[in-house]
Formats: sequence, C-alpha cells, structure tokens
Amino acid sequence: MGAFATAIHRWAGLAVALFLSVSGLTGAVISWDHEIDGWLNRKLHDTPSRGPFKDPFELAAAVEAHDPRARVQAGRRVFSSASMNIFGTSKPVCSVIS
Repeated sequence: MGAFATAIHRWAGLAVALFLSVSGLTGAVISWDHEIDGWLNRKLHDTPSRGPFKDPFELAAAVEAHDPRARVQAGRRVFSSASMNIFGTSKPVCSVIS
C-alpha cells in the first residue's frame, strides 16, 4: 500500500506542478498584454498627426459650441443629466459632475 500511495502522490504532485507552471507562465504573459500588443501591432498604435497642435482652450470652446449641453471643466467632459442620442439610443451618458 505504501508504494502505491507514493506513486499516486508523485504523479499527482507532478500533474499539479505542471498545471501551476503553465498557469504562472500564461498569467505572466497576460499581465504584459498591452505592452506586447503595442510591440507586435505598432501600426495600430501609432497614428500620424492630423494637423498642427491646437490650444486646449480652443478645443474646449469648440466642444461647447458644438453641443450647448456640454461644458468642459479641468479636462473632463461634463454633460447635463438630459439624455443624449448616441448610436441611435436615447440613454443618459453621464450626469453633471459637481
């Protein structure tokens, strides 16, 4: 009985060790997913500029002029609690941030 238990323990331990090793390696790869994706797909991550640099205050004024419900504060988009029509739906995007 002792030799049988030793064999079961050995092979079960090796199977669990193999599983944990594969899980650890794939988990390490997944933790660097974005970096690896950027490295392998450089063309998808780098885009050419579409014109000269624009002043952030001019861009904020353009957003506010385009939609009277929007106001830009400290780099955040702030909308009224009214619903906005986005992609054919009429759902609230976000409420006013105070």
